[in-house]
Amino acid sequence: MPYRRITSLDVASLPQPGYNLAELIHFSPDDNLLTYLRSPSQLASRRLYAYDLRTDKEFLYTEPEKDDDTMENNLSHEEKLRLERQRLLMTGVIRYQWSRNKTQSLMLITIAGDLYMYDRKQRRLLVSGFHQASITDPKLSPDGKLVAYIQDCELYCISTVSSVPSAKPRQLTFDARGRPNKTNGMADFIAQEEMDRNDGYWWSDDSNYIAFTQVDESNVPAFRISHSGSDDPDHIEEHRYPFAGKVNVQVSIGIIDLKNDNDRKQPTIYWVDLSEFDDYYIARVDFFPDNSVAIQIENRQQTNLKLFQYDFINKKTLKLLIEDTSQIWINLHDLFYTLKLTPTQFIWGSERSGFMHLEVHDYNTGNLIKTLTNGNWVVQRIVAIDETNSIIYFLANRETPLEIHLYSVNYNDATSKIERITQESGCHTVYCFNQTYQYCITQWSSIEQYPLIRMLDVKKKEIVNTLDHLQRDRMQIMEQFNFVKPKLFSILNRNNDTLYCALYTPDNEQQIYQTPYPTLVSVYGGPHLQRYENEVPYEGINYKFLKIRFKFCLYLTNKFRARQSI
Repeated sequence: MPYRRITSLDVASLPQPGYNLAELIHFSPDDNLLTYLRSPSQLASRRLYAYDLRTDKEFLYTEPEKDDDTMENNLSHEEKLRLERQRLLMTGVIRYQWSRNKTQSLMLITIAGDLYMYDRKQRRLLVSGFHQASITDPKLSPDGKLVAYIQDCELYCISTVSSVPSAKPRQLTFDARGRPNKTNGMADFIAQEEMDRNDGYWWSDDSNYIAFTQVDESNVPAFRISHSGSDDPDHIEEHRYPFAGKVNVQVSIGIIDLKNDNDRKQPTIYWVDLSEFDDYYIARVDFFPDNSVAIQIENRQQTNLKLFQYDFINKKTLKLLIEDTSQIWINLHDLFYTLKLTPTQFIWGSERSGFMHLEVHDYNTGNLIKTLTNGNWVVQRIVAIDETNSIIYFLANRETPLEIHLYSVNYNDATSKIERITQESGCHTVYCFNQTYQYCITQWSSIEQYPLIRMLDVKKKEIVNTLDHLQRDRMQIMEQFNFVKPKLFSILNRNNDTLYCALYTPDNEQQIYQTPYPTLVSVYGGPHLQRYENEVPYEGINYKFLKIRFKFCLYLTNKFRARQSI
């Protein structure tokens, strides 16, 4: 069949043609269902689907009742910006969350600022954000009994118990509403855009406490953006943007006590004394199993990162557990994990060797107990921890910086043995594990293979199910464009550092050297992002569009990328 020429409209559409992938894939608490978000027929509005593993049948779990424009208009300006910074530009079902309580089949669903609870029998409206301040960042408590959320700059919670149909929201914070540029429970701009921290509040494991950040932007001058080409050319968008070298926003941390103050209108809030720090960033916040708070604080130069433990219950001061320094910069990570069954230890990620690796540390002293991984490669993400069997499942690039694989390591072994689980050459990502850690849902792609979503038997390292129903429509769309595969190669810079490249050339190889061609060279000059790997790129349709116009497209990853070393 004749191939279709790609257009600028294809590049700008959402989802892009052929990239309508399932998202937020999770097992249900009983492991019988896979649930996920996807958009039918290339629409921008996502629905929630379920796939019954017992019958191999997909069915619609729930869908929005309002049209896309109504749903988008129901989102607050802050929520729209927050979703944009997470690159979540779809409408419909924005997110959903299964209760972590395995005895419940309870799900929280967010649709256009409205909160719904779904218990397999019915979907009931919990809180409406329609015709009032929009609801932002809702989260189920670990025990599934409460939902916390932000509304009009303040934190709230509400009971999920179905026997309380007229449950009323309880306001938890009271000092931000009506005060311009102040919020409770929201991450600040720098945290969202530059530090990969989209959360501004966190539940304790026993659901008795909520830690949150209070952000005050009033000391940052307003930066105005005009929209002269829009429908409203007089509209001016205003942000409190902290420019480099200028004053930063003020961020504080509080802990809300829900255990001892259920009958009080205003709960007790324990504030963390951060007066000893000057010009700092709150990088990460979490709870230890004993309900003390783990706080990661980074300096403005991003060369020093400290992990503190804060025992607010016993009124202790901040206790330093770990301090990491770098002469270049600190790569923030999400490799801090507490161990519920071994509360005297925790998992940490460190680049002390020049490469990001996993370590076990003592909770009481912060001292290093053992290093779990090592070598000239990096651990990218912890996918799951099976505490019953002391196994960490993680993604890394041990064999080559051009590939990503799933590995495992036992953190109780005297000598760490790393086991590779995914086998095919290319890049693998993992969406979720089931409750017993026997199966996981993976996505695999390479230069030779369009993305496939499959179920992997982790113990046997075998594929037990390929979710073909998620591929059919997408494959038909991708085949009509005749995507050209790039050539991967490497070069050495003047310091003999290996730089990885991808080159798109004209379709007709015989004419490559017949005439000079317009050539586009794209170099990413910052940390973290690797420009190319052995996978089908998400921006593949952009590359194809540019190749039509430039003939040659060369994409180059520079040496300062966290996926290789610092």
